[in-house]
Amino acid sequence: MLLSGCLSTEVSLDYVANASSQRSGPPVVGVGVFKDKRDQEDPRLLGTVKTPIGTPFERVYLRVPADEAVRNAFLHGLDSRGMMAVPPRARFVFEGNIEEFYCQLLSRPYAYAKMRVDLVDTASNRVLYRHTYEAERQAGNYLPGEGDPVPVLRDLSSRVLQDVVDKAIDSPEVREWMTFPERVDGPGHPHNARRIVPANQ
Repeated sequence: MLLSGCLSTEVSLDYVANASSQRSGPPVVGVGVFKDKRDQEDPRLLGTVKTPIGTPFERVYLRVPADEAVRNAFLHGLDSRGMMAVPPRARFVFEGNIEEFYCQLLSRPYAYAKMRVDLVDTASNRVLYRHTYEAERQAGNYLPGEGDPVPVLRDLSSRVLQDVVDKAIDSPEVREWMTFPERVDGPGHPHNARRIVPANQ
């Protein structure tokens, strides 16, 4: 539903690579589709700025749909670690669902992300590992007249998205599959029995 009389602002999110804390890996991973499950009328909608009494004042939109923003973040995360592979060379693919991703301002600028991330074997289209990651960040109290809050909301949204991406790429389970890709189709991998499920389930 559109909010009459509400301002609107478009923002671009960024991924800030940190070479000192990121662990590199083999270039065997691509990025598939992240389905937007947020049930928003506009897939670019990120959040709303409200007055202290809760009246919507400004809507914050992404410059691209949320699924594209998430996919881009994963591509940047993989590329910064030297792990990105271009199809059809990708041995594995990240894909999943965007369960929640938003920013808001009532008394404090706040951003939250919740995403189900699947690591898929491209040869068999099986999910090797599935996990739901969450991240949230907030800034200090905001008082009317202190300046434009949208840049703060943009930065918080960028960081929670990057938090999810970094957790997914650097999870021990995902890294284990990167280390032993030859075990995907055999019984030798210690996690095969409980982690392999049909993709897109």
